[in-house]
Amino acid sequence: MKAHVWNWGSWALVILCGVAVMIQARSLGTLAAEASTVPSSPAMRAAPVIRDRVQLADSIIAAADYVATHDPFRIGHEPSLVAFGSPPAANPPAIQRPTLTLVGMVGSDTRWSAIIAGIPGRDGHLVVQTGDTAGGLRVRRVDASSAVIEGRDTTWILRRGSPWR
Repeated sequence: MKAHVWNWGSWALVILCGVAVMIQARSLGTLAAEASTVPSSPAMRAAPVIRDRVQLADSIIAAADYVATHDPFRIGHEPSLVAFGSPPAANPPAIQRPTLTLVGMVGSDTRWSAIIAGIPGRDGHLVVQTGDTAGGLRVRRVDASSAVIEGRDTTWILRRGSPWR
């Protein structure tokens, strides 16, 4: 077949389809109009017709209340224990880091002790050596000029005469 025959045939098919769609749309429109005027089932005939905007608003509010009280998206159909949008539980207070001060050093070439002030739960000064634990703090190392103390999340390197910063 020649190309122009295919071309005319395809246009004819498009026009036929367009006419068929228009006829179908018109018939569906008349069916929809008939369905809206004549209820098809006894339940449809018994249902009230909402003509007033106030009545429509009241029915929407009633439907929303029903959905809210029955929680359709929860397994138990019960409200959540935590309200949506409520602030999260309070964070625990920040850990207070003590202000440790190396007051002095006592010892010899092989074994040193440190005198430290500011250890939590202790008043005054405390004499500690390498490996001691006091107030949740562990003494990692003590030498002639400094002491290294470890907490849960902090390591202090204390030098004589100045507080840790």
